[in-house]
Amino acid sequence: MRKIFLLVLTVMVSISAFAFPGTQKVTAKIERDQIVVTFHIPEKMHQILQKEYFKLEVEPIKGFKFGKTVYPDTAITGTLGKEYHGETKLTRKIVRVGQVNSKSVKVTAFYQLCDEKGACMMPQKTSFELTIPKDLLSNEKISSLKEINGSSNNSAVSGSNSSGPELLYMLLLAFLGGVILNLMPCVLPVLSIKMMSIVNSAHQGRKEIMKGGLLYTAGVLLSFAILALAVIALKMSGEAVGWGFQFQNKYFVFALFVLIWGFALSLFDVFVIEAPGMQVATKASSSHGAMGTFMSGVFAVLLATPCTAPMLGTAIGFAFKQSPPVIFIMMLAVGFGLALPFTLLGFVPAIMKLVPKPGNWMNTFREVMGFLLFGTAIFIARSLSFLLDASQFINFLWYVLVLTIAFWLYGKSNKPQHSKHKQWLGTILAVMLAVGGGYALLFKTHSSWESFSEERLTQLRDENKPVFVDFGAEWCMTCKMNESLVLNTDDIQLAFKERGVTLLYGDFTKKSPLILSWLHKYDRSGVPLYLLFKPGEEKPVIFPEILSKKVITDTLETLDDKNKN
Repeated sequence: MRKIFLLVLTVMVSISAFAFPGTQKVTAKIERDQIVVTFHIPEKMHQILQKEYFKLEVEPIKGFKFGKTVYPDTAITGTLGKEYHGETKLTRKIVRVGQVNSKSVKVTAFYQLCDEKGACMMPQKTSFELTIPKDLLSNEKISSLKEINGSSNNSAVSGSNSSGPELLYMLLLAFLGGVILNLMPCVLPVLSIKMMSIVNSAHQGRKEIMKGGLLYTAGVLLSFAILALAVIALKMSGEAVGWGFQFQNKYFVFALFVLIWGFALSLFDVFVIEAPGMQVATKASSSHGAMGTFMSGVFAVLLATPCTAPMLGTAIGFAFKQSPPVIFIMMLAVGFGLALPFTLLGFVPAIMKLVPKPGNWMNTFREVMGFLLFGTAIFIARSLSFLLDASQFINFLWYVLVLTIAFWLYGKSNKPQHSKHKQWLGTILAVMLAVGGGYALLFKTHSSWESFSEERLTQLRDENKPVFVDFGAEWCMTCKMNESLVLNTDDIQLAFKERGVTLLYGDFTKKSPLILSWLHKYDRSGVPLYLLFKPGEEKPVIFPEILSKKVITDTLETLDDKNKN
């Protein structure tokens, strides 16, 4: 169970994004002796009157004190409490109490929009640098502290506690939302695969079916419990969190993609998850069965949370505004709803009569589910594309190929007919390929290149600095080979740095008259073109199209000789 818990803790991810019809506009200014921040709330949206997510913060500055946030009395009663609609202003009194060391003040506005159904966006914040009016800077404006809080009204702040009937209603919505998640496209592939395992185990009797249902439920509930604890921990640390916050982390999204992609490949028998050297079929079957059933519950959560089922958005929007115990209970309610169909199979044997008998159709069905999982992985990759720049995403796509080869290598070597030595060797090579490929393509970056421009080149040459210019393109295989094997290697980058060489990159991926003129200038019809401009020399050193480290280092050493002279 310890291994299961650590694995769940590593792979636990949930994703979701709410689409809203409008965007919040926020403006700020100082009027007389008050900071005034105006929220222009879009139609069909509202701001719940809650201090935690709706407030003004002012950065302390010497010579001034600031009153508490004052909320207007225009709030109306909504489903979850007091709500603001349309144009809403929050204010904080500003009072001069001593000598001033700044003529501006930084104000941060915190807010969280919700829609008519109660589903809320991630909490947001906007900062302003406001100029303090001259009359407030006058020594005549120095006041006592009583003037600050005496005029502030902070009574219109709602708490996060909810009544008993309201909480029960939201728990019911959370439970029903979890049930409906079973019908969402995100989770159907995994549930269908789980159904196939039930078909295979239908002949094992009620006890085994019940055991499988409980293991599946345990996987679902543990996953939601970990998610709830993560939300509570972040919220208590002061972080603004919302449903799907994990999906804003590119490393988390990448880990989820790897899991789903590998799971999809396994459905086509590219590999089987099994420890090397495990030759006893019965032991493997037993271990894989229990673990597989539990992990299917984990994967169901991983794939269900990108979807927002009817009623679930309202329940989650409510939960994230509550105390830690309520958040935890609401999350478990969603988990119970998601696990309900397979839990019922173990406790209501009559349902098993509706399950089709095993047959050859299951192989085709499993592969169809594999294609659906590939589609899910692509959906996750699309989300990742918004967290990476274009170059990083291309490297990610290359890594998908490397990762697939690693899974294939593992599958080819780990077969019962192979020796234990060969199985371990294949596993080690597959891990080295996956890890090494990830390091080279995803985590090893070179940010020392600047974009080429004639102005920048002229500036550097006027300062008598050496400049290396690389004219290349993304579609140029020779360019990419030179960059990977020579220019972007650690030793060559260090050689450039030690000699103070500035690196400029001219991107010819798209049509560029400027770069084309430079290519023609040096009698080249296309990329690559590599130039080194030495201080005090008019003409650059022109390198061959295919580079080597020796060619680069030998040329750079001439800079050392010139400096000595």
